[in-house]
Amino acid sequence: MKQEIIIIKSESEFIKFTLSNVIGFPEQTSFWGGYEVSGNVEIKSGNFNASGELWFTTGELYTFYKSLLTVHQHCSGKVEYSNFDRSLNFELQYMPGGIIEIKGRYQEHPDSINELIFEIHSDQSYINNTLEELKELIKDYGNLRGIIQEVGDIT
Repeated sequence: MKQEIIIIKSESEFIKFTLSNVIGFPEQTSFWGGYEVSGNVEIKSGNFNASGELWFTTGELYTFYKSLLTVHQHCSGKVEYSNFDRSLNFELQYMPGGIIEIKGRYQEHPDSINELIFEIHSDQSYINNTLEELKELIKDYGNLRGIIQEVGDIT
């Protein structure tokens, strides 16, 4: 079963992950933490769109969740995300006035010259939904060590 998670959203722009296959779940975790995932990423930034294959881990999303939760509670700071092969990386930064700026790049295949360098502007009101979606994913797949027995361990 495919699972979609909106990582970042604004009024008309977004970064969305689709989990197609969670490898090793629940018995075997990945070297990078959590479970390895074959999936897709879809990015809409302005009039530009990219959609392609993405390999990542549930542990990377757990780490992103923890960092995002911290900066969101303080309404300041920045969070970085990068998957293990660095085909997708972005930085989310809280700016004055509740504005959030996301800058990043996506390159589906490292041997290809095609890449999307993107910038998305959002505001902190969209982050609560992101945190809720990530929290649900963590309930399903756990932290860096895999499945968590108690939901209280994820916050």
